[in-house]
Amino acid sequence: MVRCSLFDLKSLSIAAALGAIAVKVINPFLNDWIAPPVELSKDAHSTPYDPEKSTDIMEYPDMGFVREGQQVELNMGLTFILQQSFPRWFVTLLQRYEARNSNSNEIQMKRDYESKNVNILDARQRDYLKFDEAGFALLDMSDFNFSSVVNWRSQQDIKLFQSALEAKLRKELFPQATRIVFTYSVVRGGSQFGDQPAAINAPHLDYSQNDTARHEFHQSWPPFDYKYNKEQHILMGTAPTDEDEVLSVLLGIWKPIYMNNPVCDHPLAVMDGRTFHQNQEVPHPIHINFGIFTFHNLNGGVKYNESQKWYYYPFQKEEEVLVFTQYTKDDYFCTPHGSFENPNCPDDYDTRVSVEMRAAVFVKKL
Repeated sequence: MVRCSLFDLKSLSIAAALGAIAVKVINPFLNDWIAPPVELSKDAHSTPYDPEKSTDIMEYPDMGFVREGQQVELNMGLTFILQQSFPRWFVTLLQRYEARNSNSNEIQMKRDYESKNVNILDARQRDYLKFDEAGFALLDMSDFNFSSVVNWRSQQDIKLFQSALEAKLRKELFPQATRIVFTYSVVRGGSQFGDQPAAINAPHLDYSQNDTARHEFHQSWPPFDYKYNKEQHILMGTAPTDEDEVLSVLLGIWKPIYMNNPVCDHPLAVMDGRTFHQNQEVPHPIHINFGIFTFHNLNGGVKYNESQKWYYYPFQKEEEVLVFTQYTKDDYFCTPHGSFENPNCPDDYDTRVSVEMRAAVFVKKL
């Protein structure tokens, strides 16, 4: 029995050593062989940082909008959920496999989307922007002890932050709320399993504002149980609610985490809700393969219009929380959003890592 235990211990030690070698030696070798890093050319997005330069981003060229007349649908493979945490060589091989076995998303993007020049203005310099008019605001939560949230990926740990945020939302934005329900959160830009990539240069709505289209969509793709997918049930009217309350809005919540500096390279841009109209949205089905299940959702694609106004908060800090309108019940009002590549950032800044979640605000039925 002792020999067996010693043998097992020795085997585990050898396995651990081989695993360490794979991580330190084999992965870098395979990365260079299968997926060598691409040398980026010097362009407008890689100019030296100029602290005196205006924080208004003028004529930004890379925002991708749905082309007029196009009906879009997106299928996303396992690379979506694995690319942040798995070795580069593995993700590259998986991308090649998925490209052979499905329609190329790259071809689809060129067909369905077009890049337009937009101005993305510094919201900090526009005092006229008010939440009840533009649909978004930056909340100061410097009075919250952020170190109390040990793990931002934990749906349990994050409840401490959500509780403090709910009090702030009730006090500053929604004093009429009867209930605020926070839903599932996700980390973007991190390097752990389950983290998702930043959605860069892709303005969108997380949920279509078209309730009729949503009900038709979910006849083909029924939502998961409420326990695992609160948002779709809340929007469909199938979530448990009190008889005397109704959904008012679904909010987006976005803030940086795990960074040694404010956000610079990939901030979140939001559109003034007053400048976005129903004829500028296209229902956008997406299907995301998570390996053991596939998530189906009806997003909203955004068509370009020159009257649309975009804003962002430069150098957003950890204690600053961006709140924006994902959906408004019985009124077409929402704020399309999307990250972009800031062309003016210090070289030594951390790349953006953020947490995002949504919150459903219920009010008393009239």
